[in-house]
Amino acid sequence: IWGRPCAHMALIGGPKKRITLDDKFEEYFDKDVQDSWLQLLGDLAGNNPETYEGQKPKYGDIKRWLNTIKLTCFSSGLTPLQFCNNAVDLKICDPPGVEEMAAWVGENRHLGAGGGLQALGFQVDLRKSLEAAFEVVYRHLEQHLHEEDKAVLRFSPIFVEHLLCKVARFSRQFEPKDGTLSERGSTAMQNQAGSWEKGANIGDRSGKLYPIPLAVD
Repeated sequence: IWGRPCAHMALIGGPKKRITLDDKFEEYFDKDVQDSWLQLLGDLAGNNPETYEGQKPKYGDIKRWLNTIKLTCFSSGLTPLQFCNNAVDLKICDPPGVEEMAAWVGENRHLGAGGGLQALGFQVDLRKSLEAAFEVVYRHLEQHLHEEDKAVLRFSPIFVEHLLCKVARFSRQFEPKDGTLSERGSTAMQNQAGSWEKGANIGDRSGKLYPIPLAVD
C-alpha cells in the first residue's frame, strides 16, 4: 500500500464540477501525450523492459516528463512520485539514488516523509536540513540492516521514503493506549528476556545488525 488513492481517478465522485468519464480520462490518452511518452522511452518502446538491455530513461527523466506534460493530478504531490516508483517496478527505469530521493523529500516536506523525519526529532524547517536528515536515516539503515533483511524489504531510497511516511501514523496509533513504539519495543524485549537475542535471527553475533524476524508467505 503506497498511499491514499487519488480522488480524481475514481469512477464516481472527485471534483465538485460534474464531468463525464470521458472528460476525466481522455487527456491521459491524448495522441500528443502518447507520442511524447514513446519519445521518452526511445528504443525501449515496444520491447520487454525485463529483458531489454539497451538504454532506458532515468528516474529523473520520467519525473521531468511529468512536470512538462502537465497532466491533471500528476504535477505535484505523491501521484507523480508513485508514477515514477511504478516505472521502477516495471523495469522502465532504474531506481533513484539517495540524493535524488532526498531532494524530492526536501521539495515536499509537508508530506508524509517530512512528517516522519520531524517525528523522529530532525529539524525540518530548511530544505537542505530535510535532505540531510533523509540521507542520515538511509545510511543508518543501510549500515545496520542485514543483507537478507534488505532483500526481503527491497531496501532502497524508495523503501526508506515509504517507511518514513508511516512513522507519524503508527506513532499516533500506538499512543497513548499502548505506549510509543519505543516503549512497546522495550516491553517486548523484557517480556522475552532469555529467548530474544539481538541479531540471533540472522546468525549475527556482532550485536550491530538489526534483527527483523519477518514471516513472508
